Formats: sequence, C-alpha cells, structure tokens
Amino acid sequence: MDEPRAINQVTNKSLQLTQRQTRMLADMGIDVWYSRQETSPSANRQQPTVVSSQPTAVADLASLKSTLNPAPLIEATPVAQPAAAPEDESAGHRVAPIRLYHLHNEAGLLVSTEPLAGPVAQFAADLLLSQRWRQGTATNAKPELGEFNWPLTDNVGTPERALLAFMDKFGVGAKEGRILFCTEATRALINSWVTLADQSYLLIPDLSELMLSADAKRQFWDALSRHR
Repeated sequence: MDEPRAINQVTNKSLQLTQRQTRMLADMGIDVWYSRQETSPSANRQQPTVVSSQPTAVADLASLKSTLNPAPLIEATPVAQPAAAPEDESAGHRVAPIRLYHLHNEAGLLVSTEPLAGPVAQFAADLLLSQRWRQGTATNAKPELGEFNWPLTDNVGTPERALLAFMDKFGVGAKEGRILFCTEATRALINSWVTLADQSYLLIPDLSELMLSADAKRQFWDALSRHR
C-alpha cells in the first residue's frame, strides 16, 4: 500500500506537466489533479482588448504587392483625327475690294479714290463743266456723282471684267468718248487690271491741291489744252 500513497503524494504536489504527459498518465488510469489557485482581484479586471495588427499588416502587404506589381497598362486606341480641309489656294490671292468715286458729264469722267463731297466735289464739277465749254457745247447740266464697287458679291475672282464694263459704259478710250481725269495713284490702280490708252486719260494732282495751288491749276490747264 506504500506505492499508491507515493503516487498520491506526488499528485498532491503542483505538477508542471505537458499536455502529452497528462494524456499518458490518463491512459495509465492515473487521475491528475491540480490545486485551485486563488485569483487576485486584479486578475478579474477586464484586460484591455488588444487589436491585432494582423489585418493592418495584411493590408500593408497587399498595398506593397500592388505597388511592386502594378496593373498592366491598357494601351489607348488612337482616335482617328479628321483630315484637315485643303486650304483654298485662291484665299492667298484674293484681291482687295475696290471702291472708286466718280463724277461725269458728257465731256469727261473724273475718278477718285477719295469721296467727292463739299468743296472738292464742287471744284470737280467746275472742272468738267470747263471741259464741256472747251468743246464748244456749253450746258448748265450738272455732272452726276456715282460709285464703282467691286466685288458686288462674295464671288472670288478679279476685277478686269467689271472695270472694262465701267470704262465702256462711259466711252473711255473710244472715239469721241469721254476723257478720264484721275491722279497717278488711281491710274495705276485701274491700269493694273485694264490697260489705258495714252490719249484716253489726263493725270491731275490731288483735287485738294489743285483747288488751292495756282501753279497746279496753271499746269493742269496747260496739259488740258495740249491734250488731243
């Protein structure tokens, strides 16, 4: 009977057995018990919940993998751009609009690039009347004002035909036709599109200068008397 007591004496002591040793004793029919340990009040206090950092670590690991292995780039399909409209070749050769102011009677046609108004218009009218008197057919009919404008529409082209029609309308260059009075600048503008015969026109100074300069008037009358 001494052996059981020895075992009991052993088991009455607080043993620190592993789980495997406890299972072996139980298979041998030996009950293993432990004395109840008193728990201190502080042990009953609720321990603070420790939040595992594993989800954070997993999230960090996933973020790291995403950074090291970026998603494959999807190559954008190039969008076909509409073909540029061909540049209108005539746009670079468009002629500037032409506007001419004219005064006429049966004896002559005076053309100016400046508006004919006020004293200048009156002086131009007296000039044409003097030409009429010079031809020996005096009349009290006042010369008529008008304008030549090109183009009349947005049609692209050049002014040759319009200027030819304008000159033909007043008989400039025709036998017994009207004489054209104009400055050198106006003649150059017309002549760049329509060739003027030498005897079809008479150059005059600017009307404002001709009005005020006695020398310019004398030179003009001399040139007019030699014309034709």
